[in-house]
Amino acid sequence: MEYNQLGKSEIIVSQVGFGVHPLGPSRRNLSPEDGAALMCYAYEKGIRFFDTAQFYHTYHYLRLALEKMRESEAFEELPVISSKSLACTYEEMQEAIEEALEETGLPYIDIFLLHQATPGYEEEREGALRALIEAKEQGKVHAIGISTHHQDQVRNAVAHPEFDVVFALYNYAGLGIRDGENAGTAEGMRDAIRCCRDAGLGVYTMKVFGGGNLTSDYQQAAAHVFVECKELIPSAMVGFTSVQEVDELLSLLDGTMESSYQPAIDEKKLQVDREDCMGCGTCVQICASGAMHYSKVDGLAEIDYDRCVGCNYCAIACPERAIVLW
Repeated sequence: MEYNQLGKSEIIVSQVGFGVHPLGPSRRNLSPEDGAALMCYAYEKGIRFFDTAQFYHTYHYLRLALEKMRESEAFEELPVISSKSLACTYEEMQEAIEEALEETGLPYIDIFLLHQATPGYEEEREGALRALIEAKEQGKVHAIGISTHHQDQVRNAVAHPEFDVVFALYNYAGLGIRDGENAGTAEGMRDAIRCCRDAGLGVYTMKVFGGGNLTSDYQQAAAHVFVECKELIPSAMVGFTSVQEVDELLSLLDGTMESSYQPAIDEKKLQVDREDCMGCGTCVQICASGAMHYSKVDGLAEIDYDRCVGCNYCAIACPERAIVLW
């Protein structure tokens, strides 16, 4: 496992990070014990960077995992923890930071971000950013910044001297990347990340496999981020849900994976991530089989599996990367 510094910060992270979101209630809903055990396994394999969020409801996994890590012979130091909040106001962000500290049992959070920064967030969430700056001054968090799917917002981050890090969506196919109101590109996001790097901002990325939609191109997707872009991207998060998935990626990175290897995806199916879906209707319009429709419960996209033919066109077209293969 390689370890890299995030920009001008003093934070050192493993090249592979562990996105904790899939362990929680909106995805696999693993028991706290099983989720913590998987995180400890990843830690013992050298993965020392974990990402979560207030919205994921996964702090209890982290708290238990940290307790187990301290008992492990492999324990050397606390892993780096990144969290984020959708808070808009000063008071809401203050509460989000205190919640993270209380529920994880940590004296500070290494990285805390404005979650899902979209165009116009500076004005809409000015109070939340002010709370982050104050929390950093108080030592409650050590680095602040944004998480975003937007290449324009990654590029604009260099205009914010208070930012230390940026957490950006990136994969070789450009799935889910936005540029203002339009679709972005992998090349455009790389250029934006490069701007941040040159300005001293630390950048780490998410959605290596495009929300599971690039699993059929597993080796290409992983090698692009972790090998081809390693000089540009010091760390990338992967949403592990099993020991096998951890071992798969590490075998690719250490060169022991067979060139013909392909993870099994037969049991996976497309699902709408209701945390990301905006109900825009793009998937409904593009679905030729009539499988995509609006839910009568919440008005968001929904899949009729009796009609779905698994073409993935909806996932590719979705501007918010809300349709994932899980």
